[in-house]
Amino acid sequence: ISLCKRLSTGTEIITSSFDKTLKLWNLENTLAPITVFEGHQMSVSAFCMDRSNSHLCSGSRDRYLFHWDVKSGKKVAECFASKKPIASMEWIPTSETNFVQIGEDCIIRVWDVREFKPVVEVEIKEDTFPKCCSVRASGEQLVTGHSGQNSDSSSVILWDIRKLDEGAYIWRVLEHSKDVVQTLFMKHKDREFIASASKDSKLKCINTCDGVELSSY
Repeated sequence: ISLCKRLSTGTEIITSSFDKTLKLWNLENTLAPITVFEGHQMSVSAFCMDRSNSHLCSGSRDRYLFHWDVKSGKKVAECFASKKPIASMEWIPTSETNFVQIGEDCIIRVWDVREFKPVVEVEIKEDTFPKCCSVRASGEQLVTGHSGQNSDSSSVILWDIRKLDEGAYIWRVLEHSKDVVQTLFMKHKDREFIASASKDSKLKCINTCDGVELSSY
């Protein structure tokens, strides 16, 4: 299993796997999956679902994106998305139709599920490769975690989704010495921050406003 995400129902999860499939499970009965989504030619590296649990989109190392009908498990649409493998996908929480996809081609894409094509494409010009992403609950900001060709380029970058087509980020920080593998928007009491986890065995909390490190574990 490469990824596991919980649906908004609270009782169901979707897993993706190196066996090229995605599976929908009911947590009250995990003996067998409810639905198996088959079609990718290589391992499934990313997927996302909208809040209504009606749209499921997946990406693979075969460089294709698939759009699935959740109830039937059938593929609705497919698109050759990138010249290099897909790394991460996240649905924009405030949107019924748009999700973000990043990959090893160093391009951020915002897709519209209705026509199943990108509506925004932005090249990441830093000497770095995006590995993971997360979208803020407000739908306004995107954070990406990166690996680089050296220890000085394993960065965390915050973007304004509304201004992605301008290609400029809000801030970029070099907090880790190895690949950043997970980023999350977090909130504790009145403070909002970004958590980043890395292969350097460190978890860091970063101030969303200015990119200043708040704590490190």
